[in-house]
Formats: sequence, C-alpha cells, structure tokens
Amino acid sequence: AMYTPSGAPPPTAPYVLVGHSTLDIPCGPTTYSARVDWYFPSQDAAGTTVDPQGMIWVQNGFLANSGFYSALATNLAASTNSIVVVPTITSNFLSCTGCWLNSASMQQAAASLFVGNRDALLDSAVAAGYVGASLPDPFVLSGHSAGGGFAAAVAGYTVDNGASSNLRG
Repeated sequence: AMYTPSGAPPPTAPYVLVGHSTLDIPCGPTTYSARVDWYFPSQDAAGTTVDPQGMIWVQNGFLANSGFYSALATNLAASTNSIVVVPTITSNFLSCTGCWLNSASMQQAAASLFVGNRDALLDSAVAAGYVGASLPDPFVLSGHSAGGGFAAAVAGYTVDNGASSNLRG
C-alpha cells in the first residue's frame, strides 16, 4: 500500500485504464524512445481518472519487457490509486551508446525525467490516454531483478538532481 501521512489506506480505484505510448529518455548523445505501458486508476469504465495519489515506475528485469508486469501494474494502480508507468528498457548494451538497463547514463537520464514539471512523462501519459493537466508529485521507483537495481540507482540520481523530495520509496 502507498504511504499516507494520516496512516489511512489510500482510496482504491474500481477500474484501471491501460494505455500505450513511447517515452523519450534523453540518454547519452541521443534520445532513447522506450515503449511504455501506462495504468491509470479510473472511477468508471469510461476511463474517468480519479485523483491519483502518486505515480509508480515499475522497471523491467534483464531480458524482460513491460508486458511481463501487466497483472502487477493493474493491481498496483487499482489498490493504491496511483498511476503506474512500465517502460521497456533494453538489456542489449550494444543497442545504443550507454542506453541500456544497467548503464549509469540511462539511470541518470531516467532520474532527469522527474525534475521540474516532468514534461516527457506527462507527454507520454497523455499520448497513452491520460486526461490530467499534470502528474501527481509523489512517486515510487521499483523494478524486478535488474530493474530493481535500476530503480535503486535512479533513486540515488534523484538525490543528486534535486528531484528526491517527491520520492516515496
């Protein structure tokens, strides 16, 4: 469950709207365009977004992709009333200069997405069907296997870039 200052559990969402888009991550000398699955907590089957409590980034493990985590992401969105973003970042270290799951440049680039008004994340969410004007400020970084190491490294880089004030875990 998502932490709430009052200790009360967050409201749940009876529906989850799933959308797909790409997320441009400014990595190294280029921009890495990641395929992304978005899960939006919804109040009704029409996809009316409830007031999300936060955002949860779920990172794929080595040789995995975002589709592996659809059940987990759906459950997280519904049970925590949070937007869940699941990008696929390649495990192939030869695919792009420094733009792979275990590279420091990719981890720093992902952390940069949480600075300021987070335009790249919002643009990706809107392209996937999000109708909000902004994303919720609190965020959690998580991942499976190598994605867990990625999440821990990205969290460290959010301390370096000043975005960690909204990091909840």
